[in-house]
Formats: sequence, C-alpha cells, structure tokens
Amino acid sequence: MRIPPKSPTWNSDVESFHRIIEDEFYECEQYGSLTEFLKKAYTYQIYFNYRRKNRWRGKKTPEEILREVENGDTDTSSLNLPPIILDNLLDKVPMGGYHVPTSVSFWLFST
Repeated sequence: MRIPPKSPTWNSDVESFHRIIEDEFYECEQYGSLTEFLKKAYTYQIYFNYRRKNRWRGKKTPEEILREVENGDTDTSSLNLPPIILDNLLDKVPMGGYHVPTSVSFWLFST
C-alpha cells in the first residue's frame, strides 16, 4: 500500500502506533509461549482498535475514525483480524525474482 498524495501524516501515524505498542504492550506483558503471546496480542489489538481513545485524533478510537472517514458506511471487521506470524507463511510462498510471489492466485486461494 502506498501513502496517497496529500496524506502527510500517514507514515507518522504508523510510527506512532509502533511506539505506542512498544510502550503499552511489549514492555508490559509477559508470556510463556507463542500461543499465549498471540492471545495477548489479539486482546491488545481489540482494545486498541475499539476502546483506546487517541488524544491526537480528537479522543477517538480507530473504529470511530474509520467510520467517520467512510461516513459511517463501512465494515470495521478488518480491525478485528487475529495476529499472525508472517514468517510462518514465507515457506509456503512460491518465490520469483526479487522475492516476489510468482502467482497472485497463491494469496487468493491458499488456506
């Protein structure tokens, strides 16, 4: 995904999120297994997207901001996707040149 023209804060929003998750999740939570980590990460993600107010965004949650941008006519279920370990998927991707998948259909039809 590319940052659209006249959207100068998009990258800073991503960087801000990375800092927030470092401070509020990674430095505070402890976990003893990958399963426990994924459960806690998912719980934090739900909290962040649906409950945590962002003071720099008018004290709104990401869900509220998304609904506002889309004029209330949007499906916010994308904010409720469980975390995945991307490294586990790399072995399954048929690679072409420059580490680009050789087929888009792999992503569309794989399970």
